[in-house]
Amino acid sequence: MRVIAYALARRLCAAYSGGFWEFYDLSNGGFYMAPKGDGKVHVFWSDNFYSGQMSLDALGIVTFIFTLNAAWDATHDDRFIEAMDRLKDFASGHEERREIFRAID
Repeated sequence: MRVIAYALARRLCAAYSGGFWEFYDLSNGGFYMAPKGDGKVHVFWSDNFYSGQMSLDALGIVTFIFTLNAAWDATHDDRFIEAMDRLKDFASGHEERREIFRAID
């Protein structure tokens, strides 16, 4: 899944060129990973014409939601849908929730 996430991060953010990622376990049983770093990056997703600025943490959430969706699409294993739902639940309380949900819409 990491390889998928790295490729999606490159597609979402032209400025992303690799680096270290942080892994997070959520209190609701969900999880995600995000690139380490501070500041905002420009994110563009041509599939829904999203364009905006977000932190690397928010980029990680968006990237991992797309990663989980790709994993489900490849396997049809409902555990990926459950993990995606948990991550979306967490994202609904994130300070950048508006940008996150605009990006994944």
